[in-house]
Amino acid sequence: MADSVPQSPCLESTSGELIAIVGNCSFGRSRENTIRIGSDRASRRHATIHAQDAGEFWLIDLGSVNGTMLNGRRVSLPTRLQGGDRICIASEEFVFHPGEHQDYDQDLCAATVATAPDIRNEPCWLLLVDVVQYTQLSHQMNPEMLAMIVGRWIRSCKAAVEEQGGTVNKYLGDGYLAFWRGTGEMAQKIAAVSLALKKLQEDSEPAFRVVVHQGKVTIGGAATLGEECLMGPEVNYIFRMEKAAGAMGSTFCISAQARSFLAPLAPISQLPGEHELKGFPGKHILYSVD
Repeated sequence: MADSVPQSPCLESTSGELIAIVGNCSFGRSRENTIRIGSDRASRRHATIHAQDAGEFWLIDLGSVNGTMLNGRRVSLPTRLQGGDRICIASEEFVFHPGEHQDYDQDLCAATVATAPDIRNEPCWLLLVDVVQYTQLSHQMNPEMLAMIVGRWIRSCKAAVEEQGGTVNKYLGDGYLAFWRGTGEMAQKIAAVSLALKKLQEDSEPAFRVVVHQGKVTIGGAATLGEECLMGPEVNYIFRMEKAAGAMGSTFCISAQARSFLAPLAPISQLPGEHELKGFPGKHILYSVD
């Protein structure tokens, strides 16, 4: 690599080539990937780097047979990249460079908030999925099998979201947050993805939780990275819902606002009790897909 530090996020190949990362970057044997890995040890859709929060880059294995190595260890969960990290897929190795300004995530977020045209308050559907008791699962299963199962789960859930026009916005270690713009006109798509995820819960490993909410979200674009930040009370609300669902042992949780649109389209029942959600006054009734 040249003596100068790359100004923009990129991957450095073993030959010294710098590959810019704008938005998401996919790896695999298929020609559709951003970086094609020709080895037959690479899966067609092997792994991806996901840009989020105007400065975070997460490496996600997509259930590949031979695994994605990060600094010599196989990736089982979405993992945030740090400068100098080494990614190895089949016989190919890449070094991650975050760019010249390692604090650019804060700079971009500040710029986004300060620029009125980049801030939009829009009605959105939010969907949160996460693995239930991942730590316990990791102690019960060998790392190779765990990585394959979790990777395939991520790929299946992501496909269910994208087939209905949703966007995975943020990876969260053992899960992710997705969103759709709109209100009632999107209800059919949200019902479809909810039922698809319910079927995945019944048919495959690992056990995971689904949380669905609808409300007005502040969206701040970071066009230079090809992603958008979701902000505001409704985003906080879905994470509080997830905590409540976990406390009661529920694997599917729908807010009252989301239920008002989804009730005619999917079998929904009320979860027991009324729930306190930190930071939100009063008691809250929550629902589930049957």
